[in-house]
Amino acid sequence: MAGNNREEITQTILVVDDNRDLVDLYITILTMEGYTIVSAYSGRQCLEILKTMVPDLILLDIMMSPMDGWETLVNIRSNPATPDIPVIMVTGKQFVFEELEKFGNYIDGYVIKPISPRKLNALIEEFLARKSAIGHEVEKAEKSGIKSEIINEFRELSIRVPVMKSLIEMIEDAYHEGHKSHYHDEQKEKITAMLETLRRREARLHEIQGIFAGVTTAV
Repeated sequence: MAGNNREEITQTILVVDDNRDLVDLYITILTMEGYTIVSAYSGRQCLEILKTMVPDLILLDIMMSPMDGWETLVNIRSNPATPDIPVIMVTGKQFVFEELEKFGNYIDGYVIKPISPRKLNALIEEFLARKSAIGHEVEKAEKSGIKSEIINEFRELSIRVPVMKSLIEMIEDAYHEGHKSHYHDEQKEKITAMLETLRRREARLHEIQGIFAGVTTAV
């Protein structure tokens, strides 16, 4: 757990939720694990904070007003200064197909409330560990002289492939009951296309990983 290595923890997490009691709970849980927590109680406040700092991770609630989490997310991704900040969406409702279609490429994870402190800590640790591992691979590739466009493609695929896989699996579980599917025809076509895109991205990621392995081994 992160709490066992507090001297190594330097990550800052921005928690965004209009429920102050829930924000206080996140602060208590995550501060005990050694993280630095910054809080925002609205989408607007989140965007103002991002003008002066870049957190390692954002936990962003969806159901806020007047600016909900999705609108806040779009603003984060469209701002040239903040497009790459990892964002995990937090909500009390099931992720639905329309959200996957519209925002799937924008998010780095999805949490359904309520979530136990242990699961929350595990999710954040897993995410930050994956982010760190990608960073190490990128650093090795840069030292090995691999072209920047391939490195950037690797970074993007390493983030997007596992996220899209987990989101599609979540949607598949939500829209199936036993062997019965609850997709309508248009959704079936779109989910099939998403799965094919995911398959191609996975294949390309494995190809790039092979390039990395070959070059770094040779070096």
